Amino acid sequence: MKKLTRLAMLPSLAWAMCLSVGTAAADDAAIGLIKQKLGALQQQMPVESIQASEQVKGLYEVRLSTGETFFATPNGRYLVVGDLYEVAEQGVLNLSEQARDQARIQAVQAIDPSTQILFSPSAPVKASVYVFTDVDCPYCQKLHQEVPKLTAAGVEVRYLAFPRTGPQSATYQKMQQVWCAQDKAQALTQVKQGQSLETPPCDSQALPTQYALGQSVGVRGTPSIVLPDGRMIPGYVQAEQLITALGLSLETAN
Repeated sequence: MKKLTRLAMLPSLAWAMCLSVGTAAADDAAIGLIKQKLGALQQQMPVESIQASEQVKGLYEVRLSTGETFFATPNGRYLVVGDLYEVAEQGVLNLSEQARDQARIQAVQAIDPSTQILFSPSAPVKASVYVFTDVDCPYCQKLHQEVPKLTAAGVEVRYLAFPRTGPQSATYQKMQQVWCAQDKAQALTQVKQGQSLETPPCDSQALPTQYALGQSVGVRGTPSIVLPDGRMIPGYVQAEQLITALGLSLETAN
């Protein structure tokens, strides 16, 4: 009986395998068509990846190197721009934002830690946040004044460079000096306090890499704070608010 049962299962398994192979082939064909269609628009729409949507059968998720995401039909003729929402039992969920959050935290975690400027708590780290910063941004300077409160609460602050005025600006050159300094944390604090540095700019790729990263994950201004789950807070928030958002106690922050 067991042998007959196993034999009876074989056609079903073969059908499932054929279906899986057929689906994969169809996806590959669709992705090829979409790439071909969008290839002529590469300058306006620099494609980073295309994959079958996990939520909506028949649509393909297209991610641009700028961080934007949209959906395409299998023939690449029609594009659906906007966020994808799911009406779930717990309410309306923004699935597109969840995907962006996941991609964002993976991207910032992939940055070489030695090129980041860290302010770490003396006690064990309870949470780490990534902060895209500009040394001449008033609200970045204000947030930096509250870093001691954050570290006292167990929050590690990892700074990434995002000079808002771009690579050709005086701010960019100033930040190059900071990132080239032997003590980067001290240099960052000094510059945010309005002091100048004697450190000459070096041939560091940290700034262009981090600036490009910021653009790709949706940074439009500073400070921009990336939380451990990939959510991003655009703009300044008080240390107490950030500590609460991280689910930590305020007792040690004061």
